[in-house]
Amino acid sequence: MSDVIEYLKSLAKWMEDPNNKAMVLADSDIEDLAIVANTLITCSNLIKQAVFDLSSKNRIEKQASLLEDLLISISASSDDVEKKIAEMDQAIENIKTRRAKLLNKVADYKEQQLKELEDTDLIKNYKNLEAPLNTRYCPDHPGVMVKRVDENTWQCEMDNKIYNFSTGFDLYDGSKVPGGDISNQTKSFDANEFTNFDSREERLNSR
Repeated sequence: MSDVIEYLKSLAKWMEDPNNKAMVLADSDIEDLAIVANTLITCSNLIKQAVFDLSSKNRIEKQASLLEDLLISISASSDDVEKKIAEMDQAIENIKTRRAKLLNKVADYKEQQLKELEDTDLIKNYKNLEAPLNTRYCPDHPGVMVKRVDENTWQCEMDNKIYNFSTGFDLYDGSKVPGGDISNQTKSFDANEFTNFDSREERLNSR
């Protein structure tokens, strides 16, 4: 169909060309030229109408084919539609199940790795007064300064991590630093510890 339409287009274009052979042959007589020109224009218009009709028919046939496919899809049985929906729902549930199993495996692996680290010397649980009660340097990044953001609370200038020396904090290696305060430092000393002001008799009596 497209070949016919293209041929008719070229034929109409030839008829409208003032230099086509028919126009040249009739050029010697003005009356003949007028007759030939009117005839060619009329034929050209008829051919253009034919091209339009054929194109419309071709377009209508394509639309009809698409409409037919659509109607076939719509006319599918409800059982097929429900079966397809059930298959999609089952696929979604399978994905959720696999995801949950994967998350559980990751959590178990993480817990196992942390336990293994706790059994080694890599992770340390600091005792009271074993770690600094205050510092101007980041506990995780030696040499990196920290800035004060609140009472006994400091922030690393490298990664903005917060360290609260009153409540305690965890280091990146998993070590745990307990909370403390400088004002409570003397309370942690042993009550029987001797001082420079104790006499020999007082020391003996304290034993």
